[in-house]
Amino acid sequence: MRTTELERWFRVLGNRKRLDILRLLERRKSLSVTDVALGIKLSLKSTHKHLHQLLQTGFLDKERKQFNVHYRLADELTPLHRYLLQPVLKS
Repeated sequence: MRTTELERWFRVLGNRKRLDILRLLERRKSLSVTDVALGIKLSLKSTHKHLHQLLQTGFLDKERKQFNVHYRLADELTPLHRYLLQPVLKS
Protein backbone atom coordinates (compact mmCIF):
# COMPACT_ATOMS: atom_id res chain seq x y z
CA MET A 1 0.00 0.00 0.00
CA ARG A 2 1.29 3.41 -0.91
CA THR A 3 1.49 6.16 1.68
CA THR A 4 -0.61 8.49 -0.48
CA GLU A 5 -3.47 5.97 -0.55
CA LEU A 6 -3.36 5.62 3.22
CA GLU A 7 -3.34 9.41 3.58
CA ARG A 8 -6.47 9.59 1.42
CA TRP A 9 -8.22 7.02 3.59
CA PHE A 10 -7.43 8.92 6.77
CA ARG A 11 -8.50 12.22 5.19
CA VAL A 12 -11.81 10.63 4.14
CA LEU A 13 -12.37 9.20 7.63
CA GLY A 14 -11.39 12.51 9.23
CA ASN A 15 -14.69 14.15 8.30
CA ARG A 16 -17.65 13.90 10.69
CA LYS A 17 -20.31 13.88 7.96
CA ARG A 18 -18.61 11.00 6.17
CA LEU A 19 -18.47 9.10 9.46
CA ASP A 20 -22.20 9.81 9.86
CA ILE A 21 -22.79 8.37 6.39
CA LEU A 22 -20.87 5.20 7.25
CA ARG A 23 -22.85 4.74 10.48
CA LEU A 24 -26.15 5.39 8.69
CA LEU A 25 -25.35 2.84 5.98
CA GLU A 26 -24.30 0.30 8.60
CA ARG A 27 -27.76 0.60 10.16
CA ARG A 28 -29.84 0.94 6.99
CA LYS A 29 -27.76 -1.22 4.60
CA SER A 30 -28.60 0.57 1.31
CA LEU A 31 -29.86 4.10 0.69
CA SER A 32 -30.31 6.57 -2.15
CA VAL A 33 -28.42 9.86 -2.17
CA THR A 34 -31.63 11.62 -1.15
CA ASP A 35 -32.19 9.32 1.81
CA VAL A 36 -28.58 9.70 2.94
CA ALA A 37 -28.86 13.50 2.67
CA LEU A 38 -32.01 13.49 4.78
CA GLY A 39 -30.43 11.12 7.29
CA ILE A 40 -27.37 13.30 7.87
CA LYS A 41 -29.15 16.64 7.34
CA LEU A 42 -27.01 17.87 4.46
CA SER A 43 -27.66 19.18 0.94
CA LEU A 44 -27.82 16.74 -1.96
CA LYS A 45 -24.76 18.31 -3.58
CA SER A 46 -22.60 18.01 -0.46
CA THR A 47 -23.88 14.52 0.28
CA HIS A 48 -23.04 13.40 -3.25
CA LYS A 49 -19.47 14.71 -2.86
CA HIS A 50 -19.02 12.84 0.42
CA LEU A 51 -20.45 9.63 -1.06
CA HIS A 52 -18.14 9.93 -4.05
CA GLN A 53 -15.08 10.22 -1.80
CA LEU A 54 -16.14 7.18 0.22
CA LEU A 55 -16.77 5.27 -3.00
CA GLN A 56 -13.38 6.23 -4.49
CA THR A 57 -11.53 5.02 -1.39
CA GLY A 58 -13.31 1.66 -1.40
CA PHE A 59 -15.52 2.10 1.65
CA LEU A 60 -18.78 2.06 -0.36
CA ASP A 61 -20.36 0.30 -3.31
CA LYS A 62 -23.14 1.74 -5.45
CA GLU A 63 -25.96 0.15 -7.38
CA ARG A 64 -28.44 1.66 -9.81
CA LYS A 65 -32.05 0.90 -8.90
CA GLN A 66 -34.38 2.22 -11.59
CA PHE A 67 -33.78 6.00 -11.55
CA ASN A 68 -31.82 6.15 -8.30
CA VAL A 69 -28.33 5.21 -7.24
CA HIS A 70 -28.17 3.39 -3.91
CA TYR A 71 -25.06 3.28 -1.75
CA ARG A 72 -24.02 0.66 0.79
CA LEU A 73 -20.92 -0.39 2.67
CA ALA A 74 -18.60 -2.19 0.28
CA ASP A 75 -19.06 -5.93 0.07
CA GLU A 76 -15.35 -6.54 -0.49
CA LEU A 77 -13.68 -4.51 2.24
CA THR A 78 -9.98 -5.15 2.70
CA PRO A 79 -8.74 -6.16 6.16
CA LEU A 80 -7.38 -2.63 6.58
CA HIS A 81 -10.77 -1.10 5.64
CA ARG A 82 -12.42 -3.33 8.25
CA TYR A 83 -9.86 -2.39 10.89
CA LEU A 84 -10.30 1.34 10.24
CA LEU A 85 -14.10 1.05 10.33
CA GLN A 86 -14.31 -0.83 13.65
CA PRO A 87 -14.19 2.23 15.95
CA VAL A 88 -16.38 4.25 13.55
CA LEU A 89 -19.21 1.74 13.44
CA LYS A 90 -19.10 0.94 17.17
CA SER A 91 -19.73 4.55 18.22
